[in-house]
Order: sequence, then C-alpha cells, then structure tokens
Amino acid sequence: MRLSPPDPKASRAVLIGSHTYRKLTDLSAVTRNLTGLAGALRHPAVWGLPDSHCTVLDQPESAQQALDALHAQAPLATDTLIVYYAGHGLVDPYTDELYLALPASERGRPDTALRYEYVRRAVLDPAVTARRKVVILDSCYSGRALIGEMGAGDHVTAQALIDGTCLLTSTAETRKSLSFPGERYTAFTGELIGILVGGIPEGPELLDMDTIYREAHARLAAKGRPLPQQRNRNAGGLIVLARNRAHPDSPATDASSDPTLMRLAPSTAPLLGRLPRRSLLAGAAVGTAGLGGAGLGIRQFLLGGEEKAGVGLGPGPADRTTSPPVAPSISRSPTPTTTRTSSPAGGAPRKEPKPGETMWRKKIPEMEDVSDVLLVDDVLVLNLDGTLHGFDRSSGERRWTLHHNAPFTRRLSSAAVSSGILCIEDGNMYLQGVDTRRGTKRWAYRLATTDDALDPMPPCVHGGIVYAARSGAPLYALDAATGRKRWSYAPRGGIGSGPAVNGTVVCVGVLGSTVNYLSAVDLRTGREKWRDSFGLSDYVAIDTQYVYNCAAGTLTGLDMATHERRWSQPGSRKDPTADLQPLTLAGGVLYTTTVDGLLTARDPWTGTPRWRFKVRYGERFATWGQWASGGGATPIVAGQAVYLGSLAYQALPDEAAYREKNRATRFVHAVDAATGTEHWHFEAGGATGTTAVDATTVYVASTDGCLHALAR
Repeated sequence: MRLSPPDPKASRAVLIGSHTYRKLTDLSAVTRNLTGLAGALRHPAVWGLPDSHCTVLDQPESAQQALDALHAQAPLATDTLIVYYAGHGLVDPYTDELYLALPASERGRPDTALRYEYVRRAVLDPAVTARRKVVILDSCYSGRALIGEMGAGDHVTAQALIDGTCLLTSTAETRKSLSFPGERYTAFTGELIGILVGGIPEGPELLDMDTIYREAHARLAAKGRPLPQQRNRNAGGLIVLARNRAHPDSPATDASSDPTLMRLAPSTAPLLGRLPRRSLLAGAAVGTAGLGGAGLGIRQFLLGGEEKAGVGLGPGPADRTTSPPVAPSISRSPTPTTTRTSSPAGGAPRKEPKPGETMWRKKIPEMEDVSDVLLVDDVLVLNLDGTLHGFDRSSGERRWTLHHNAPFTRRLSSAAVSSGILCIEDGNMYLQGVDTRRGTKRWAYRLATTDDALDPMPPCVHGGIVYAARSGAPLYALDAATGRKRWSYAPRGGIGSGPAVNGTVVCVGVLGSTVNYLSAVDLRTGREKWRDSFGLSDYVAIDTQYVYNCAAGTLTGLDMATHERRWSQPGSRKDPTADLQPLTLAGGVLYTTTVDGLLTARDPWTGTPRWRFKVRYGERFATWGQWASGGGATPIVAGQAVYLGSLAYQALPDEAAYREKNRATRFVHAVDAATGTEHWHFEAGGATGTTAVDATTVYVASTDGCLHALAR
C-alpha cells in the first residue's frame, strides 16, 4: 500500500488536557504538552494543520464541554481526525473502565470524570466520515482503552476495508504514565513531539503511526520508562501523521535551524533527530521485565522509586497485582568496584558483595527435578518434587509447606500469579489457586475430564482473570481470586498451546482435525474473533501488534490486524529444528532459548537476532526425562540484564555422541540485555531452574539441595 500524506485542509485535531486539579495532584507538564503538540502539528514542515483546524481544550470544566467540542469538530474532518488527551487516568473500581480526569475529578468518583467510552463513541459516530482516525492517550492506565473495540462495530460498510483507526496509549492497562521533574513534557508526549519535530534517522519519508509507535517504544525503553501500547484496525498503522524531518528528501533536515521547532523540542536532551536509529533500538532491550507476557512492573524502576523519579499521571486501581521492582542499572564492568558500608549493628564496616556473589545460602531438601523459584510479594515459592514450599525472601527461612494428593506441575515459571494467588495445575488436571502468603489452597477447577487431554499448558493472568487450558481440552477464563468460571472456548480438537494475552484478545494454538491454526479470542466474552491456519504451535507470545509463534523449531511473527506472516526465523544457526523453549517478550525484545544452550535476543518486528549468548556447560547428566522438551530455564529480564539458569545440550538417544553430548549446566548467568555480553556467572552445586529477581537479589535453587541469594 502506498502511503499518502494527510490533507491538512480536510483534517481536524482535538487536543484535550487537564493540568490543575482541585482534589488530585497537579500536572504542570500537561499544559506544555498541549502547546507543544499543537505547535508541531501546525508547523508547515511537520504537517501544516491550519490553526482553525486544531482545537485545544485546556482545563475543560465538564465532560459535556469536552464532548461538545469533539462532536463539533469530528464531523468536519473528511481525511484525518486526531483526538489527544493528557492528564490523570482514573479506573472505575467496579467496572475497571478507564476515565479521563477533569479539573473537578475525585478518586472513586467516576461521575466527576470523562468516560473514555464516550470519546470512543464520538470518534466512531457514523456522522464522522474521516477516512483515518487516531486517538492518543497520555495518562495512567491508558492501556485500558485498548480493551474496547477501536472499530466501527455494526456500522462497518464496504468502505471499512480502506478506513483505518489507530489507538496509541502511553502505558499498558496496569501501568502509570510519568512526568519527570525538570522536563518540559510528560515522558510519552515528550518523545512523540521529539519524533515529530526532529524526525527519525534512517526512517521513511512519511511517518505513519506504526513507525512513530516503534520509535517511541524504542526511545522510552532505552530510558527504562513506561512503554506505549498501540492497536490498529484495518490499515490504522499506516495512517501518516507527519513528514520525516530527518529524511534526506526533507526540505530542512536540521531542526536546529528553525527557532520555532527548537522551542518545541524536548528540553532534557539534544534533538533526537541526529541520533543513530540503531542505538535507539538497542536500548529497547532495557525496560520493564516480563515472563510470558506478565511484566515485573515499574513501581521502583529507578533508584528512588517511582515517586522520586517522576509524577504518575493517575492514582492506582484499588486491586492490583503486587510486583517486585525493577532494579537500577548494574555495572557493565567485568570487575565492579567494592564499596564499604557500616554493619547493621553499627560496628566495623563490611564489604558489600559483588554482583554474582552469595548473600546467603540455605539448605533445602534435595530434589530429583530442578525447581524454578517464583517470587510472590516477599515469599519465595519452590516446587520440591511436587510439593510447594514457601521461603522468606530476606532470610531463606521456611514459612510453609503445602502437600497435595496429586503432585503440582514441576515448572513454576509456567504458573501464573494474581494478587498473591498462585494458579498452578496438579496431576489430576485441576488448576489450583494457592494463597502464597499462607500456603493454603483457595480453590480448584478441573480443566479436563478425559485422558486424551494429556499435557498441561502454561496459564496466564490479566486483570485478575486467569486463562488456562490442557492440550486437547477447552480454554477457560477463571476469576483468579475465587476460581469462578467466566467463560470457556472449546474449538473442535481442543487447545494446542498455552494462552497469551495482550489486554484485548487471548491467542492460542488450536488442534484441528486436518489443519492446526492460531485463534484470537475476545478477552471478555470468549468468542473467537479470527483464526489463521498454522503449524502446531508449541509456544505463543503476543503484543498489541504481532503474535509470535513457535512451531517445529521455527519462529514466526504474525500481524494481528492482517494475519499476514511478516517474518519467519529458524531457532538456531546450527540446527533449524532446534527445540525452542517458551518465548519471553520484555522491554521491546523477544528472547528465546534452545536446548543446545543458546540464549538469543531478537528484534520483534523482523525476528532477526540482535545477539546470541552461549551458556557454559557443566558435568554430563544421565537423566533423560529431566531435560525433555521444554525443560530448560526461562530468561528473566530485569533492568539492564537478563538472568538465566540452567540450559542443556541434548542429543537424541540414537545418536552416536549421546552419552558425551548430553550435558547439563549448573551455572546462572547475568547477561547485558542490550549487547549480550556477560556481566557475571555463578556456579551452583547442581542444575538450576528459572531464577527470581528483585531490586537487589537473584534467587535460584539447585538440585544439590541449596537455595541461593546472589547479589545483582
């Protein structure tokens, strides 16, 4: 599709912002957001939107005033309509809906704010004939807007195939947006304005929404800040917003020569238009941590925590999953310096441990199978041969032991957690809800009643709902607190892969009678939205743009909007069919591991490897089943490092080199997330599982019966 620039005379922009509040924290940067974004859109070298076509609504006193302005301007746009909001984001405690704060808004009073649903309806009104529609939200929890359909619903006509809508939000649905002291704009809008006025080096001549989103994502990830989200309908990602001022064919590639643009540029750094694009993309590996789509959060992603780093654009929801903080950057020096501090008792100074050194070690029962370590609040949860154990994070002392009449699933890294409830399957095909604070069972739900449903699938949690299935059985949506069923999805043949969720849909592999396929299921209703024929999906990951599928050792990126296969990459250079472990998507990077001992960081947009890291091997192991398919550790991404427990090289039993090549590793590695170079490694006394990480410590268990706490 050939991109075309928007016609400014046939377009409209409505910019809404609230910066001064009666009962909420003031956000002084918001008023500069409105001025800066309006100036960028109006500048002839960026878009050239006429002044009368750009409506700025600063401090609307009521929702009615904001909606009146929107309803008046939106029908006048026949080419492109842009709606922008900046301010506090509020969440209805009863419905989880997103509300946009106004000057008189109060916490717990959604009736005092602007309901986002009404903004959505105004944009999708049949009277609005604009071919291209863009909604941009810069507020806390703005990702909740992604839950609603940015499509025309029943009003779709034949023209809908060429119409497009794009929704761009500053954060995910459970994350806060930030405004940093001393910076001209809020974090997200500052990058957006910087892209518009400075352009993107090595980028296309015209900046479409997909390109802008990826660039903003990379720049924010490089700074360790909250990451934006995007959702498109039809060709919404191809909506052109501006000319690329860094393109060689741009009339003026140097923004510093234009005083107006210099005044609009973000104030904290030189104009980003001159920075190499590859350096920005390399920083995408540095960001919030994730495991199977569930990130570690950003509550304390800088040294002083969120409160010291900047002002969040909205109060938090009443019920949120507690997540460990992302730690500050760790040194990239191979031999970090050692500092001295006073001892807790005020005696002689003691040495702080170097990264990778042991802070404490506790003896635990030896185990046949390696155990992952899962950190839930301040409890370290381990599965020791089918029995769950809880240990204190600070001391390693045992808190509780939970026996069960059927062993729990061995891989804790494949379990899901929601507000202190661990959702884990047992040997009787029941999904169990375990209270990790007390070590007690809260509920149980049977996922299958037939022996044909053989294999457990990793569940996932989103918004307090756990999505779980067994191979060949239906997909269930259950309340994580009570185990109550919300809905089920039962395709013929049953589910073939663990579910992955992005806030709008749940994607799963499905076993067909003749052809296997990927299916996207509506998050709230359980109804199938689309399906696409595919090979047997071993593992699936998902973001707002792509579905990442692993089938027969090959990775594929599938476009969510068009279902087009954008890229396909083999699992390793040596062996295209090398077995890939579950996928980890974190900080704008797709991480994979293989049983031949490779950790690979990939560009999620192309699938091409950014770097590969080869693990160290330990002694030869004899147990075949311990390292069967899918048995290695899962990488954990936190701050600027990737932490990886044991992987293994595994030859098939009929290979001549079977006895020599089957080697386990007893090492834990800390690898630089941007470059793939090793920060440090730790050698345990046995094979290790997936690690758990908090702000200062890496926790890992080894098969020789030790629980280790290592300095980050």
